[in-house]
Amino acid sequence: MLILSLFYQFANASTTFCVDGIYYLDGIDNTATVTFDMYGSSKYKGDIVIPEKITHTYYTEFGNEVTETRNVVGISDAAFADCTELTSLALPKTITSIGASAFSGCSSLSTINLPETVSQIGEYAFYGCSNMLTAVIGKNVSEIKYNAFEGCRLAKLILLPSSINIYYNAFTNEGERMTYVSNSSFDNVANIGTVNICNINSLFTIDNVCYIPVSAKERTCAIIDFGNFDIPSDINISDKITYQGIELTPIAINTNAFYCCNYVQSIKIANSIIDIGNYAFYNCNNLRTAVLPENLKNMGTNLFKDCALLESISIPNNISTVPDSSFENDTSLKMVTLGSNIQVIGENAFGKCNNIIELKCLSAKPASCYSGAIDDINKFTCKLLVPEGSKLTYESANHFGDFFIIEEYKVTGIDQNIVEEDYPIAEYNINGIKSSEEPRLKIVKMKSGKVIKYIKNNSK
Repeated sequence: MLILSLFYQFANASTTFCVDGIYYLDGIDNTATVTFDMYGSSKYKGDIVIPEKITHTYYTEFGNEVTETRNVVGISDAAFADCTELTSLALPKTITSIGASAFSGCSSLSTINLPETVSQIGEYAFYGCSNMLTAVIGKNVSEIKYNAFEGCRLAKLILLPSSINIYYNAFTNEGERMTYVSNSSFDNVANIGTVNICNINSLFTIDNVCYIPVSAKERTCAIIDFGNFDIPSDINISDKITYQGIELTPIAINTNAFYCCNYVQSIKIANSIIDIGNYAFYNCNNLRTAVLPENLKNMGTNLFKDCALLESISIPNNISTVPDSSFENDTSLKMVTLGSNIQVIGENAFGKCNNIIELKCLSAKPASCYSGAIDDINKFTCKLLVPEGSKLTYESANHFGDFFIIEEYKVTGIDQNIVEEDYPIAEYNINGIKSSEEPRLKIVKMKSGKVIKYIKNNSK
C-alpha cells in the first residue's frame, strides 16, 4: 500500500496539495480531484486506494492554520500517466469523471472497476495499459471518448449502462477476442472491436456462477464471465440447473468464464459440458484441482495457462488436440493423462511444466508435437506410461523418444483405441457370452491375444 505522508502548503487560487501520498487539485464547493506530482519528483506505484473524503490542513498568509474537508470527485488529466509500477487502484463512489490520459501508460494495471457515479471517460484515459485485462464500466457512464482503451489487452468488458456513446477507437483489442456483456444492443458495437456479445438482461446466477440461455427449444445454457468477484472456492457444475422453475442443461463454458478468478481452488465440470472456450481458467492462481468432463469435445487455447498450483489433469478421450499454451506455466503440475484420441499437442501446451513426474498416454499411437509442446518436461525424471505393446513405437517417436523412463501398462478399461495392426477375432456381450449381435458395449478378443472393452459407434 502506498506509504502515507502529510504535509501542508500555503493556499492559493489553484492549490495543489498532498494528503497521504496522493496529490490533489482544489475544486469548487469543497471538492478536489486527484492529480500528479506537480514537481515531478515521484510517480504513483503499488496498490492505491483513493478515499471519498480528504482532510486538508494549510496555513494562510497570516500564519493561521486552517483545516478543511473535501469530497474527491474526479481523476484529472494525466493524473497517473506513465505510472508503470501502479498495480491496482480502488476508486470511491464519489468519483464522477476520468480525465484525458488519466491512466495512459500504466502498463502494470490489470483491472479497473469504475464506480456507478462515473459519467464520463476521457480521451486516451487508459491508452497503452498493455496488461489491462478487465474493465467494468459503471451504469451511469454516458460516454467513452476516443481511444480511451486503445492498446489494452481486454479479455472481458462489462458495460452496465442502458445507453452510452462510444467514440471511434475507444476500444482496440490487438486481435484477441473479448467477452462483452451489456445492458442492451448498442448501435456502436463496431467501436468495441472483436467481441462475443451477450445481453445482461438474459443472465442469471446460481451459486455465484453466471449463466446465459443458449437454446429455448433444447433447454440449454452456457457459463459466462460477468465479473462476479464472489465466485466460491469450490465449484461443482451440475448436469442440470433450475432457474425460475425452468430446468436447463449447461453445455458450454464460454471464453474467459473464470478468467483470473483467484478465489477458485477446485472445479468439477458436469458431463453435459461439451465445449470450453479460450482462457476459461486462465491465471486462476489458486486452482489446485480440475476435473474435465468425459463428454468434452472442444478445448480452447490457454485454458489453464498460469494456473501455478494446478497439480494434475486428465484430458478426456473425445479430445483430439491439446491446444496451444493449454497448461503453460503450470509449474505445480505433476500428473498428466492424455486421452485415447489425442493426436496433436499444440505449441507450448505444457511449456515450463518442468515438475511433471508422470505422463500417461492412453493412445498406442504417439501424438504429433508442435514447438515447445512437451520440451520443458524433465525427460530424465518424468515417467512416460504407454499402453502395452506400444513402447517401441513411443521410443522411436519424435519428442517422446527423449524420455529416459518409458514403461508399459496393461489396459483394463475403456481407455484405449485398437492398435492399427491388430483386429478383432471374437466379440462377447457384457455377460461374457460370445455374440453375433451388435451390442453397443463389447468385450473383444484381439488377434494379438489382448482382451479389451470398447463402445461400438453404430454410425461406423
